[in-house]
This record gives sequence, C-alpha cells and structure tokens, in this order.
Amino acid sequence: MRDGALDRTRPVQLRVNQVYAVDLQTSSGVIPIEDGPDSPLCGRPLGSNGDLQQFLARWQAALDVYCRREEIAKLFRLTQGCVIERTDGTYFQLRNFANDQPWMRGSPFRNIQRVYRSPFRFLATSDDAGT
Repeated sequence: MRDGALDRTRPVQLRVNQVYAVDLQTSSGVIPIEDGPDSPLCGRPLGSNGDLQQFLARWQAALDVYCRREEIAKLFRLTQGCVIERTDGTYFQLRNFANDQPWMRGSPFRNIQRVYRSPFRFLATSDDAGT
C-alpha cells in the first residue's frame, strides 16, 4: 500500500515450492522467509505424518500474518499457463518462469490487475463479457 492505494509498481515475489516452503525472490537471489523453525512457511517435508488439511490451514494463517507484517495487501497466485491482465488492459500468458523467455523480460509482474488460472478461464470470461 502507498498513500492508501495499492502500489502495483513494485511487486513482492514469494515463491512456494512443492512442500509449501516459502521463499522471497529478491534482485540478489532467493532467500527463505525467516518465520521461526516451527513455522509452516518452512514447508512440510514429504512423507510427514499428520493431516494435510490441518497443515494447510496453519500454513495459510501463517502466510496471512506474514503478509500483514510485511504490508502486502494483495496476493496473486501465478502458475505455469496462467493469463496475467495488467491495469492498462493488456494481458499475456505466463508459459513458464524461464528468465530467458520473452514473457519474462522487463517487469512482467508490475501492474497486475487480475490473474486467470488458465487460458480457458480467460476465454470463458471474455466470452461472458461479449468480447
């Protein structure tokens, strides 16, 4: 937030891996989130005992606390294949996260307005709007 409005020009990039460990992407690389050794944001090792749904509820609560503490006001879940719509009305499909590809050049995550989980969902929404 900046001056009471969302600041979409400097996005904070959090990366979540397959065991739900959360890292912060910075210009100097990826650093793990320091939230204590027992934090669910450190991840859940494969083969762990315990109910996955309970872990995910604790993980989401810990992520919410982290976002409030870091003053992150809006989250978008970006995955391979999603369609990103910007505030100026342009959009592009994020095919993968390879930095050498054209869709990752410049600042692809600035000014995000909305994210569609798949191109099919984007097309369905566009059809509903009459476009």
